[in-house]
Amino acid sequence: MERYQFIIDGVWLHMKYGFGAALFASLFEIILPVAERHTLRSRLRGFSFAILYYITAMALIIWIRHHLNSLGVKPLLSFDLTTTVDSTNPFVWLLGYTLFPFAAMFVFDFLFYWFHRLQHAVPFLWRYHRVHHSIREMNAFNNYHHVSEEFFRLPFIVIPLLLLIDVQTPQVLLAVLFLRVHATLIHSKTALTFWIFKYVWVEPFYHRVHHSVEQHHWNRNFASTFPIWDMLFGTAYYGRKRETFGTGLPDQGEPTSIREYLFPPKPPAPVEGSARQPS
Repeated sequence: MERYQFIIDGVWLHMKYGFGAALFASLFEIILPVAERHTLRSRLRGFSFAILYYITAMALIIWIRHHLNSLGVKPLLSFDLTTTVDSTNPFVWLLGYTLFPFAAMFVFDFLFYWFHRLQHAVPFLWRYHRVHHSIREMNAFNNYHHVSEEFFRLPFIVIPLLLLIDVQTPQVLLAVLFLRVHATLIHSKTALTFWIFKYVWVEPFYHRVHHSVEQHHWNRNFASTFPIWDMLFGTAYYGRKRETFGTGLPDQGEPTSIREYLFPPKPPAPVEGSARQPS
C-alpha cells in the first residue's frame, strides 16, 4: 500500500478540491440561479460519477506523471519560479502569484481546444463525448467528470503537455484549486457573469451555450478556460442578453447507470446538415 501512497494522496487531494468546488459553485446556484428545476437525484448521480472519475482517471494521470519522472523524462521547457515570491521587485512577486501559475494551463487549454473539436468531428470520440453532452440537468454536482474521455486525452493532451512544459510555481495548489472551481462554475446552473472579464475567462453562460440543444449554438465555445482560442479560430458565441435554452441531446438521454456512463450506446446515423453530429 505504501508503494502507491502517492496515488492515494493525489486522488484524495483532487477529491477534496473537486467536491469543495462543487459546494462553492452551489452557492452561486442559490444566489444567482438559472430558471431551471433540478432534482436531487441528478445531483446524487453526478456525485457518484465524480467519485468514479477521481479513483480511475485521476489515479492514472498521477501514476503516469510519477513514472515519467522516475524514468528521468524531462519536458522540453522547464521553469522553476518558486523563488519569485522572494524577489524585492513587486512586479516579479506579483507575477509569481498570478500569471506564472497559469502558464502551463494556457498551453493545456490550447491543446484541449483542438482535442475538443476533434471530439465533435471524429465519430469514435463523439460517441464517448456525447455522454457529457447528454446532461439535461447540468449543475455543480451533475456535470459528469469525463472518465472514458480522460483515457483518450492521454495521447492528445496529458502526455504532450508533460513532455512539453513544466512550470514550478510558489502556489501551484492554489492555481489548481482556482481552476477546479472555475471548471465547476462553468457547468453550474447559475446566472453569474464575469462582466468584461468574460473575454478573458470562460463564464457559465458561455460554456452553457456549448451544451445547448439549440442548433445555432452547436460547434461553438470549445475552450475550457480561455475564450481567446474560440475568438482566434472563429468559434466564439457570446449570445444575447437573457437568452434562454435547455441543455442535453435530442437523441440521447442522461445515463442512469455506471454501465451506460462508461459504455455509451453507438449514436444514431448522422442527420444530414447537422452541426453537431460528426460526418
